[in-house]
Amino acid sequence: HFAELLEDGTGLFIFGSHGAGKTYAAAAIVNELTDRGYDCMFTSMNNIMTELSTLGLEGRRNLFCQIFSKDLLVLDDLGSEVETYYTNQTFIQIVTTCLSKSIPVIVTTPYPEDALLKASGNEKRIMALTRLLNRNINFTVPMPVARRNRNLQKKQKAEALVKGAASQQPLPAFGSPAD
Repeated sequence: HFAELLEDGTGLFIFGSHGAGKTYAAAAIVNELTDRGYDCMFTSMNNIMTELSTLGLEGRRNLFCQIFSKDLLVLDDLGSEVETYYTNQTFIQIVTTCLSKSIPVIVTTPYPEDALLKASGNEKRIMALTRLLNRNINFTVPMPVARRNRNLQKKQKAEALVKGAASQQPLPAFGSPAD
C-alpha cells in the first residue's frame, strides 16, 4: 500500500537490537519499491555527513536536491552518528523538508524510542524526531530466536577458546619482558 502511504508521507520507524534484521527489512522494502518503479535512497546520517564533508556548496546543494527528489528515504542506524551542531542542523533540515514534501522516511535504530529522544541534548532535534515518530508507523523487530541462539553459541565458543588458551599458557615470571 505504498501509494497510499506516499500520499500522506507516512514512513516507518523500525526499532530493534543489533542483528534483529532492521536493515535487512528496510533494504527489502527499498528493493521491492525500486522494482515497482519508485525512486528510493538508502543511506545513513553517517554517510550523509561524510559525503557533505567532501563537497563544496554546489555539491551539497545537489545532494540535498537528490534526497528531496526521492519517493522514499531510508535513514539506517539512526543515533550512531556523532551529534554536533552541524549534524543536528542537517538532520533537522532533512526531516523538516521530507515532512513538508510528504516524502516517507524509513528510520532504523537500535535504540528504544525514549533512549533516542533522551540521548539528544538538542531541543530542535528532539522536536524533529518527535514529529517523525508521530508521522511514521512505529514498531519493534524482535531478535529472531535462531539468530540469538547462534550469537550465544559463537560467544560461548570464543570464550571457551580464550579461556582454554589462557589456561594452557604458562604465566610469565615476575620481571620478565611480558610485564
